[in-house]
Amino acid sequence: MVIVLGFNTQKGKYGRYDVTLAGGNMMTMATNLGLGTCWIGAFDESKVKEILEIPENIEVIGLITLGYPGENAEVPPRVELEKIVHWESWSKVRRQTLWDGMLRSGPLSLIKKIFRKRKIVRSN
Repeated sequence: MVIVLGFNTQKGKYGRYDVTLAGGNMMTMATNLGLGTCWIGAFDESKVKEILEIPENIEVIGLITLGYPGENAEVPPRVELEKIVHWESWSKVRRQTLWDGMLRSGPLSLIKKIFRKRKIVRSN
């Protein structure tokens, strides 16, 4: 199942924040009920609106996939807080690079798991 999150742009500018928070709450509740979710923020809004016949005044904020996780579903690793939390100044974050964060968290972190499971090793 895919949940489409959107708001009526004619009703004010703060709806996108309410919808985003509601989506996060949906994901939290789904997890509590044993379901798996994934926020999708990279999509072609015009295609989604065309396929689902969503009116022009509705801005699509995100999509959430919802379903039962696979048998061996693993939670991807998270970036350590000290690499993303800013204390007193934006420049005081302790991260090496953006790439470092992407490899440690999110979809790219799964690449290592796939290689590990398939025992793909790099030969020197």
